[in-house]
Amino acid sequence: MMLVGLVVFLFVFSACFFVAWLLCYLPWRLARRTVEAHRLRAHGPRVTGRVVSVCTGTDDDGDPRYYPVVSFALKSPPHTTVEARSATGSRRSYTLTPGEKAAVFYAPQNPENVMAVGQDSAGGPLRYGVLTLLAGALCAGALPFVLMWWYTWVRITLR
Repeated sequence: MMLVGLVVFLFVFSACFFVAWLLCYLPWRLARRTVEAHRLRAHGPRVTGRVVSVCTGTDDDGDPRYYPVVSFALKSPPHTTVEARSATGSRRSYTLTPGEKAAVFYAPQNPENVMAVGQDSAGGPLRYGVLTLLAGALCAGALPFVLMWWYTWVRITLR
């Protein structure tokens, strides 16, 4: 009987730990992506380049995403030409076609970290800022209830 109680306890503890981890991880990940995009937009040099191609990929949910590959010259010497895929993509079909000009931001310490202007879904500060705050508030509010439920369940089960 004690072994069954221990197995149930470990299963419930693992499930609660997983739920708590998930509730903390999702807002952190959303916030991290948003902050990275805004940091690049705020501090990265803006240059004009040419769209070389458009790559397709999928996001975490398996939905299609479109990423431009842009060729551009660095602002600071040496004025090397870099060809890189945008770090953020768009959920809708990409509006620029190969050969067209596109404005991009890049990280000076890592020029291959590029973000095409106007084609990124992580660039909407209001939308992603509000979503991040709501997700964080929801998770912060839900975590104590999950832990209280787990504690109550364990107390009742192990009596």
